[in-house]
Amino acid sequence: MEGLGTGRRSLVGGAVWLAILFGARIMSDARKLRIEPGKVFTAACACCASETRTLSGFVYSGDAAFGAYFVTGAVGRPEHDASFDLILGSFGDAACGDRRGVSVVFRSGPQGGFMVVDATPRLRGAELVDVAMTRQDVVSGPWAATVFEVLDAIWLQDHRISDLVAPSSLPDGQGESP
Repeated sequence: MEGLGTGRRSLVGGAVWLAILFGARIMSDARKLRIEPGKVFTAACACCASETRTLSGFVYSGDAAFGAYFVTGAVGRPEHDASFDLILGSFGDAACGDRRGVSVVFRSGPQGGFMVVDATPRLRGAELVDVAMTRQDVVSGPWAATVFEVLDAIWLQDHRISDLVAPSSLPDGQGESP
């Protein structure tokens, strides 16, 4: 199965389990989405003092922003999971209280991949989030396909994440690192 993009690993190869988890087809519209990288925030890891970065950005469909993201991980430390926090809904003048917060953890290594987790502990009370979604809300509802498409777009287009995920992040034969 080929991934999307050339010279960069796609989630398609590693997303077979995502599709099973989400009950979705492995077809992404990630090429239709555009990522606009934002700021980078740096801190020290609480457990090992290594450099931890949070990358921010926006997700666009055409000219309309419909998502923001924050990816946090320890630089060069594949034993630390990377967190992908997504805020999906309307932005700008079109904002209408419909923004959903979704949290996904990325684990490096041969048994690794993406796993949707409960966003409530991470995103409840966040200024941009109207509803922090539970894992169950995401995997059993209509948001699963959108979450996958956004993750795929971030993975393919935001080259900064390569410092936060290990080169051998997905099982053998599933593509190149970001």
